[in-house]
Amino acid sequence: MKKFLMVGAIIVLALGAARAVAIFTPVGPATFKVNAIVRDLPFQQTGGKTNQSATSTNITQVFKATVLETPFGNTNMLALLANSFDTNFPAGSQVGMRLGSFFVVDSTGTNIIFFLNGVVSVQFEEEFIPENETLVTTENASGTQFAGSLSENIIGSVTMTYDDTLNTTTDGTHTKFAFKGFYTLKLSENLKTRAIKSTTVFQGTGGGTVRDVPTILTGTISGKAAGVVPVF
Repeated sequence: MKKFLMVGAIIVLALGAARAVAIFTPVGPATFKVNAIVRDLPFQQTGGKTNQSATSTNITQVFKATVLETPFGNTNMLALLANSFDTNFPAGSQVGMRLGSFFVVDSTGTNIIFFLNGVVSVQFEEEFIPENETLVTTENASGTQFAGSLSENIIGSVTMTYDDTLNTTTDGTHTKFAFKGFYTLKLSENLKTRAIKSTTVFQGTGGGTVRDVPTILTGTISGKAAGVVPVF
C-alpha cells in the first residue's frame, strides 16, 4: 500500500474511532431499504361473548395487540433529516454516503451540500481490510508512469447513531436510535487512469424513537459511487 502514495492522494476520514484509508473514496447516493416497525394496536380486548346454560356460564374474551411494519426509504430518511435540522433541502437532494459517513448530496449524488454533524455518526467497533495491489512502474524519456490496480475490501461491525435531541426540530419531536450490523465496502482503482469505484452494503437492525415513536428498524443501506482520484 505504501507504493500507492506515489500515485494517489491520501484522504483521512474520521469514522467515530480514528482510522485512515490511503485511498480516495468518492461520495454517492445511498439507498435505504429499511423497514420501520411500530406498535399499532396496544394489548386490549377486541371482542367477547357469553354463553349461558342451566348449569353454567361461559365467558369468552378476545384480546389482541398488533404491530405495523412500513418501508423506511430514501425519502423518509431525507425528510427525517430535514426535520432534525429544521431546514428544507433543495429539490432533488439525496442522502449520500462515503466510507460509512452520511451526508446530504445534490441531485447528481456526487456533491455534498449538507453535513450531518451532531446528529448522525458512525462507529466502527471492529474492522478488517483485505487488499490487493499490482503496481507497474515505467521510466523512460517522458518520465515515470504508473499502471496496475488496487483493491480493498473493508469489512466491519458498525453502529450508526442518530440523535437530534439537542436540536430544535421543525415539528418539535425528536429522534434517537442506533442501527448496528455488518458493513462491507469494496473499493477498486485503476492506477493508470486513477478511476475508482466503490460499493457499500450495510445490513443491520436497531431501534429507539423516531419522531418520539418507539421504533424498530431493520434492513439494508447500500450505495455505489465512482470518481477519479485527484492529483495534488
